[in-house]
Amino acid sequence: MLEKESARLTKLPKRATAARARVVKDKGGCAEGCMLESMIASNPVHPDHSRNLNRIRRAQGQLDGVASMIIDRRYCPEILQQIRAAGAAVKALEAAVLELHFRGCIRGAAASKNPRELDQKLEEMLKLFIRD
Repeated sequence: MLEKESARLTKLPKRATAARARVVKDKGGCAEGCMLESMIASNPVHPDHSRNLNRIRRAQGQLDGVASMIIDRRYCPEILQQIRAAGAAVKALEAAVLELHFRGCIRGAAASKNPRELDQKLEEMLKLFIRD
């Protein structure tokens, strides 16, 4: 199992590899990929989002397609359709990361019974989605 994981890690970007290596080393956590106990501790470990790398690759491929279409001077609606597909891929990625954050990070803050920690997590979300 570890050999298979190591082979997969070599294909990831350097920053993603380091984060994934920490998660593999720790081996503890909830089904959603969060290290719930570690998150409650003073040194939090962030959730493992590596399973969403395929969504990033899909969006990158679609944007590469847009660039090629522009270079080839393709018909505008065809380009727009490809741009919308890339946007949908990014929205799906955002939804997956957001779900993991709520199921792990925010749930962990609530379980810590520390109201300041939970308020901080909620405030972060409000700032992201409600611009001042």
